[in-house]
Amino acid sequence: MRILASTRAKILDLHKVTPAVLAKVDKECERVFTLGAKSRMGGTDKGAALDVLGSHRVIFRNKTLALSDLLAAYRAS
Repeated sequence: MRILASTRAKILDLHKVTPAVLAKVDKECERVFTLGAKSRMGGTDKGAALDVLGSHRVIFRNKTLALSDLLAAYRAS
């Protein structure tokens, strides 16, 4: 969980000048932390939490790629 906390701190620092993005990033981080905690507990929630975490991983990857492309286009103009 330390790696998630470190990543969260870095991302929040990067977006501190844009409050709307900051709030969205904070909300997503909280969701992932909650799912991570459920997956570590075991029981019936573990399988469901791992499934949701897997889908969030794909969503985050796509968002990151889209933001990277947008940033590259912005810098090129």
